[in-house]
Amino acid sequence: MKFSFLTIFLIICFSSFTQVVNIEKKRFSSNDKKFQGNIDLSVNFIKSTKNIIQGKNVVKLQYFKERTTYLFFNDITIMQVDTQSYLNSGFQHLRYNYDLKNKWLIAEAFTQIQYNKIQKLHRRFLWGTGTRYRIHNKPKLKLFAGTSFMYEFELLEDNQSSDKIRLNLYLSTNFEIKENLNFGHITYYQPALNYFDDFRLSSETNMKMKISDKLIYKVAFSFSYDSEPPEDIQNLFYNFNNGISYIF
Repeated sequence: MKFSFLTIFLIICFSSFTQVVNIEKKRFSSNDKKFQGNIDLSVNFIKSTKNIIQGKNVVKLQYFKERTTYLFFNDITIMQVDTQSYLNSGFQHLRYNYDLKNKWLIAEAFTQIQYNKIQKLHRRFLWGTGTRYRIHNKPKLKLFAGTSFMYEFELLEDNQSSDKIRLNLYLSTNFEIKENLNFGHITYYQPALNYFDDFRLSSETNMKMKISDKLIYKVAFSFSYDSEPPEDIQNLFYNFNNGISYIF
């Protein structure tokens, strides 16, 4: 019995609980191809005194043409212990980017739906628009920042709902240490526009190592802080992830 509870606890701790979805890490770093994609799929079966099933599916697609870029991301995580569901979270995100003629400024618009059973989040809908800035964009080092406004509608598991407008600020960097080794970092700050004490702060640092032309090993540490979470939900979540990604 102790082993079962420990197993469940470890699986939950290493799953994603972040309130802020990190879109920057999901972008492809180059536009060499018009269409690019990435599919991650994992399924874990654990048999002890209980039957544990965990599954995760991540899809990211990017289409580039001239000065226009379309991005779609999907991330779903499930976990079931016997017949009881302990973890069910995911999001779908659609984003449009348009490069302006000055080459350092990008207009963007996005929409997203998100849910997370652990955080009592039944549904969160986002609609936003803003600008993205190329601060430094060389093959070895890339530095971007972004500013946008987004409308947020949130429905919790107890049917409480809220809506507000948030400011969305981010800063991201990507550094190629070696040809097969890459370092990345992103920080988001999202305060409510009418009350800055209501904010979300999220950060992630990752390393990626190229195993082959199609396979990449990656490791990442991230944390997310919500100043006003739902009742009985903690402010701070953090996790450590590692795995293999197939690129096409």
